[in-house]
Amino acid sequence: MTDPVASPVGGAQLPIVACVLDRADLAGQTARWSELWHSAGIERALVDDGLRVSFRDEPPVARELDALVAVERQCCGWADWQVVAEGRTLILRATASGEGIAVLHSFLGGDTHDAAPERS
Repeated sequence: MTDPVASPVGGAQLPIVACVLDRADLAGQTARWSELWHSAGIERALVDDGLRVSFRDEPPVARELDALVAVERQCCGWADWQVVAEGRTLILRATASGEGIAVLHSFLGGDTHDAAPERS
């Protein structure tokens, strides 16, 4: 977990927003997220405290999503990473506070509600 730092407003303790992966591991993790999004992503939506991303609920997708989230929990402990099944959809909900919200809003690209990419 990360060490808190003093906020410039009110002295509240906020987690440090940083990833501990090295450059090569970060590139690999980013490529895996991109592949999962392009192959199984349904919708990406910003929420007040982070991001909600839905994926098709299929065994290989669930395994890859779980593996990716396990890495995120280790490298980006400043955010809360949760995966739940809703019907035939897997929902990733990543939440944070402070500067972490903007970082999550940029996760998987874009800054608006995004439908999944077209698949051929």
